[in-house]
Amino acid sequence: MPSPALSASSGNDEKSIATLKKDIERRTEIIKNHENDLMYLKRERQNYDQSIKLLDMKLSITENKIKLVSSQIIELENQISDLETLNDSNIQMLKNMVRQLYMFGENPGIKIILGNDNVSEYDRYMTYYQILAEQRKEIISNIAKNQTELRNSKQYLEKKKTELSELRTEYDKNLGSLNKERTQRKFMEDALQSNINNEKQQLKKQEDALKELEKAIETKKLELAKKRKQAELKAIADAKAKAKKEGRDTEKAAREEKESFAKRNNLNGLGKNLPWPVKGSVIKKFGQVRFTSTKWTGLLIACNEGNSVSSISAGDVLYSGWMNGWGNIIVIDHGADYLSIYANNKANLVRSGQRVQRGDVIATAGNSGGLETNSLYFEIRKNSVPLNPRNFLK
Repeated sequence: MPSPALSASSGNDEKSIATLKKDIERRTEIIKNHENDLMYLKRERQNYDQSIKLLDMKLSITENKIKLVSSQIIELENQISDLETLNDSNIQMLKNMVRQLYMFGENPGIKIILGNDNVSEYDRYMTYYQILAEQRKEIISNIAKNQTELRNSKQYLEKKKTELSELRTEYDKNLGSLNKERTQRKFMEDALQSNINNEKQQLKKQEDALKELEKAIETKKLELAKKRKQAELKAIADAKAKAKKEGRDTEKAAREEKESFAKRNNLNGLGKNLPWPVKGSVIKKFGQVRFTSTKWTGLLIACNEGNSVSSISAGDVLYSGWMNGWGNIIVIDHGADYLSIYANNKANLVRSGQRVQRGDVIATAGNSGGLETNSLYFEIRKNSVPLNPRNFLK
C-alpha cells in the first residue's frame, strides 16, 4: 500500500484551487464575451429593424400602387363594358339604317323621281336619304373608332394586370425575405442567450465546487500536516532508538534521518515519454474549439467503461472526490508545480494524501461527469496553466 504523501506543501494544496479559480475566471470571461455578442446582435437587430421600417414603407408604397392599379383595372373593365355596349348599340343602329336604305334600293334618286310627281315630295325624300347616308357613314366611323379604342383598352388592361401581378410578386418576395431574416436573427439571439444561461449555470456549479474543494483541501491540509509530522517524528524516534541501541550519536542519527526523510519524499515534476493514463482513442484534442471561444484544455480519451486509469508519474494525490462538471476527479501533484488531472471516472481508487508511483492504477474509467461517452478527461498543468499532454506522453 503506497505510503502517505509527506512532502506536499501548502503551496501545492493551493494549486487545485488556483486551477478552479482560473477556470471560473475563464468562464466568466466567456459569459462576458457572449453577453457582448448578444448586445451586438441586438444592436444589429435594431439597425435591421430600421431597415425593416424602410422596407415596410416601400411595401406600403407598393401596396398603394397595387390598390391604384387594381382601381385602374376596374375602371378599364367598366370602360370596356361601356364601349362594348356602345359598339353593340352602334351596330344595331347601322343595321336599322342599312334596312331603311335597302328599302330605297339601287339608284334611289331615279326611283324617287319616277315614283313621285310631286317635286316637294321628291326633295323631302332626297333629304331624308342623304341624312340616312351621312348618319350611316358617321356610325361606321364611330364603330371603327370604338373598336380601336376597345382594342387599345383591352391591351392596356392586360398590361396593368401584368404590372399588378409583378407588384404582388415583388411584395410577397420582399415580405417573405424580411420575415425569414427576422426569424433567423431572433433564433440567433435566443440560441446565444440560451448558451449564456448554460454557461452561467456551469459557472455557478464550478463556483460551488470550488467552495467545496477549498473546504475539503483545508481539512486535508491539516490531516496531511499532522500525518507528516507524526511520520517524521516516528522516523526520527526510531532512528534515535536504533542509534542508542548501537551506541551511536542519537542527535546525529536524528539529523540524518530528517534529511533522508525529506529526500525520500521529494518529487521532481514530469519528464518526457510518460505512459498514457488509459488505453483508448483521443476524441477531443488539446486546443480544439469546445464552445464558441472556449477550447479544450486537455485530452478527452474514449475508452471502455471499467478500463484501468493509471498515474503517469509518481506523485501525491492532492484531491480525490466528486465535483460538479468533472464527475469523479483525481488531482495528483508531481512536484515542481506540475499537476495531472483525471476526471469523469467511474470510481476513484486512491484517497487524498496518498503517494502513488508511475503506472499505479488510481481509478476506473466511466462517465460520471456526463460527457458524450465513456471516457477519461486528462489534463497536465504547470503553475495552474494547462499544457498539451502530448508533449509529455509517449
